[in-house]
Amino acid sequence: MENASPRLCLGDRDEKAYYQLAVRDPGAVAWYCAVKLELAVALTAALLTEQLQSDAVPGRDEARDKLAEELGVRLGVDVSVDDIPDVRHFGQVDDSYVSYEWSEGGMIHVHMAFWVVGAPRIDKIEVPREQLGNPGCMQIDVPLPGQHVVPQAEAADRLATFWDRAYTEFNVAKAISPDAGQAMPANMRCGGGELAGAVGIRQALGPIGEKQVRSPESISYETHAHCLLHGLDLGIAEDASCWDELLEILQGCSRSSREALEAGLREPGSASSETRRSRARLRLVAALAEWVNMHDLHKA
Repeated sequence: MENASPRLCLGDRDEKAYYQLAVRDPGAVAWYCAVKLELAVALTAALLTEQLQSDAVPGRDEARDKLAEELGVRLGVDVSVDDIPDVRHFGQVDDSYVSYEWSEGGMIHVHMAFWVVGAPRIDKIEVPREQLGNPGCMQIDVPLPGQHVVPQAEAADRLATFWDRAYTEFNVAKAISPDAGQAMPANMRCGGGELAGAVGIRQALGPIGEKQVRSPESISYETHAHCLLHGLDLGIAEDASCWDELLEILQGCSRSSREALEAGLREPGSASSETRRSRARLRLVAALAEWVNMHDLHKA
């Protein structure tokens, strides 16, 4: 390969042209986004099933025991989850309902609801509240016929036992950047520079600053394949160009300092090519996960 593909550099005129095309042909935009979102829904369902059924994720046996306990309470007899045919697929996403929407700002997005085998059923959470004008008296609403009501503490226990294996607020970008408290600008720090509660890179940059850096999803095919995957048969100049592009992206949108990136991703004296690619994958995935998250305040 003699020349890598030119990088995508959009100016104000280009952005205006894309905007005008989108306004002129909203159907084409909707179709393209729907295809990508359908893929995202299928991928999410597959990953969620794999996560909940995996032996490697702690807590599966505890979740199954909790289900057996609840069934025993309702039926009045001891229940073995292994003997119930439907529950042999414990943790599998077996159905879904999705809604595709345009936001007020024009962003097409999807809301997903999954039916998961073994998930706790909670129709209504019983939360006592004080009656207005009658201090000291607590009020509990009467449930509708057929509604399964669960006390607040028990509902929290059931949900945590099942869903803790799939959802987490752990922020990888913070976890792999122990030096970021000193490297971050003052407006991104929290307290004495600690990471807990610090806002994400994108939020700190703001709309204007965001346009001055390359976002992680803009990575070129050559850099993605060469620096993150199996590697391409490139010459010295092309190899250096790919790593330069990756460093440029990470310096703009990741929490890692320039020194840490240079030390880990530039040609090191002892690290193998696969070690460099492994480090690159971790850095980019961490940056991308935080960059695309609209709610980027994670106290992890």
